[in-house]
Amino acid sequence: MVEKLDVIADTLINYSLRIGPGDFLVVESDISACSLTDLLINKAHAKGAEGVIFELSPQSFQDMLISFDPDTGNSEFRQWKALIEKATAYVRMRADATWYTPTISLRESLEEEFNVLFSQWKTAINKVLAPARDAGLKWLVTAYPTQELANDMGISLKQLEKLYVSALTFDYQQMSTEMEEIANLFQNASDVRIYIPESDRYGGTDLSFSLEGKEHDYWDGHNNMPDGEVEWSPVKESVNGHFRPTSGAWIDGYFVKDIYLRFVNGEIVDYDAADDRGRAILKNLIETDEGSKYLGEFAIGTNWGIDCLTGFMLFDEKIGGTFHLAVGKSYDGKNVSSRHEDFIGDLRDNGGWIEANGKKLTVSDQGKYVISKNN
Repeated sequence: MVEKLDVIADTLINYSLRIGPGDFLVVESDISACSLTDLLINKAHAKGAEGVIFELSPQSFQDMLISFDPDTGNSEFRQWKALIEKATAYVRMRADATWYTPTISLRESLEEEFNVLFSQWKTAINKVLAPARDAGLKWLVTAYPTQELANDMGISLKQLEKLYVSALTFDYQQMSTEMEEIANLFQNASDVRIYIPESDRYGGTDLSFSLEGKEHDYWDGHNNMPDGEVEWSPVKESVNGHFRPTSGAWIDGYFVKDIYLRFVNGEIVDYDAADDRGRAILKNLIETDEGSKYLGEFAIGTNWGIDCLTGFMLFDEKIGGTFHLAVGKSYDGKNVSSRHEDFIGDLRDNGGWIEANGKKLTVSDQGKYVISKNN
């Protein structure tokens, strides 16, 4: 994989972030990703930009949560905040278990207090990033393959490295054509319905909503890497039915399994998970604020360079043949929330489909989207 890092770094600097003279790049990561972070800084310097690495190790992340003050933060947070306020470009690189393993041990030691700490931290982060993005900050969330991250994803390091290279070197220009076809299918649709039959592998989904008057957005490698999705913000009160994600999801440092969500007139009125801890986490998510009771996003994945579900949302939500729904903040500003948590649905090899505007979206045996007229 080492020989591919230079190509990947070029893509991130030149395509994703469009770094040029006068830019100030902040790369937030753990030391385990130094092979790539150092390349990014060097390539930024070669473009006439400044660059700095903000290191956040698993232990320092855990320490930051324990000592976090919602009003003043702490020394690490204030240092990060000062860098973001100066930055013109920002990379958050998820390199190992920083976001998962420390928070699991912390949750076990602090129990209910953890939910408060983690929510306060995420809210404070968003209060810094949201205005910076609105002011033109070029931002990117990406990952770096390590053994710890592979363990979290349930695959070997070699499998992760192969997946990583395939996903980040996918032809993003080619992807744009398929994105346009999908966008046209859902254009102004008032009658979207997602259906996945119940089976031994899947709990089944039957959910309807409206996209009437809603514009789509392309996610094509400028804010996430890997990337590949077309997304909309559903009409807030239009969502009805039930949704059982195909995969579990990491929420507040815990992998929640067997998730069930039921919507009535947009609002989540019932929920379930495999265990008490998962149910408590869903309850905390849904009750965070008024907006976290509603759906903020519907999106179709378009990156066929990723072919397996891993539980790592940065990869899973981009998989060609999948869709995802997010609870919380909508990108059109109509549903305001401090939360935005994605849940995956898979249309591959299960008879699932999505219909809109009198047409149906399915996935062929060859692993491609098929758009056909309803019978």
